[in-house]
Amino acid sequence: NEGRIDEVLPDLQSIRDRGCLVGLGSHIPEVIEYAEDRGWDLDFYMACLYNLSRTPAEEERFLRRDWERMFPVIRATPKPVLAFKILGAGRLSGTAESLRAAFAEAFANIKEQDAIVVGLFEKYGDQVGANARLTIEYGWRERAAAAEPADW
Repeated sequence: NEGRIDEVLPDLQSIRDRGCLVGLGSHIPEVIEYAEDRGWDLDFYMACLYNLSRTPAEEERFLRRDWERMFPVIRATPKPVLAFKILGAGRLSGTAESLRAAFAEAFANIKEQDAIVVGLFEKYGDQVGANARLTIEYGWRERAAAAEPADW
């Protein structure tokens, strides 16, 4: 917001100098586009499906229209992306239908080498199991069916 994005470059280089993979995470699609356009030395991105840079006073911070902006950015980069907040801080996990729809849409809109990061709160049920089942159904199974057995 202050136009100082390039100040992160020494930190990213420090990570690279230690022999680690270098990633950049953002809630703002334009940040990923900026890094890609400038050829930053990155191995992966973490991309929030919601642009949480809005202040709460501006409007609801979890807007589905943000998905329409972030998914093309995720697909445009050749680097792997970890898409996160697919459930909108629990807003899309209220019913089995909305939960399934969120997983289906997320997996349908990321690249084969990408992944999703899903939060959970076990107080109200077996969310680990549900998330695993939905990942197998919408992520692994579709990708495995398209792959040659030798690719497994």
